[in-house]
Amino acid sequence: ILHLIQHLAEQEKSEHPLQRIMAIEKTAQGSLITTTDIHLARGIGEALHHAYQGELEFHYNPEQLLLRVNWVR
Repeated sequence: ILHLIQHLAEQEKSEHPLQRIMAIEKTAQGSLITTTDIHLARGIGEALHHAYQGELEFHYNPEQLLLRVNWVR
């Protein structure tokens, strides 16, 4: 799963240098991935859902230009 995430991030970074992963943290619930861009976060969520199915949720806060993506399998 982390390999898929890092591969997608590298592809995006080659096309859009400012879109990148800032941090990957292990949590009690899984992993928390912080990105510089909402489009990268959405792309990671969609790639995980496509590859591994599960449940995918998006929570967008337009005031802060923030997107929280939750994927559970």
